[in-house]
Amino acid sequence: MGVISARLALICALLPGMAAAQTTVPSVTCEGTSPDWSLALTSDGASFAFIGQSEMDIPQISRAEGQIWPMALTLIDESFTKTAIVVLHERSCIDREDGQDVQVLTQRNEQPVLLSGCCLPLDQN
Repeated sequence: MGVISARLALICALLPGMAAAQTTVPSVTCEGTSPDWSLALTSDGASFAFIGQSEMDIPQISRAEGQIWPMALTLIDESFTKTAIVVLHERSCIDREDGQDVQVLTQRNEQPVLLSGCCLPLDQN
């Protein structure tokens, strides 16, 4: 288990009560390039494609203190081996005014990786 995976697993285990106070998961599809990746978020969970496809739970949603945006979602697979933190912004994507800017912090083996891209509502895809 990578360092990021271990820390997220610990956070998820220590803060179970926070899941009840979550806001609604936005139904969006996201993607980025250099490197290529994609992500689908729904109330049922997340499907993340980066170095393989992973079905992931969303145990934690946080917002900036006193703000609506940005929204951070913690993603973790059932084996606690793949994790990601998704930061979804209100601001538009650089190349698409109808999309929302997104960053995803994940890992490639033990190496942290920060991905960037754009999300669109599921009904626009």
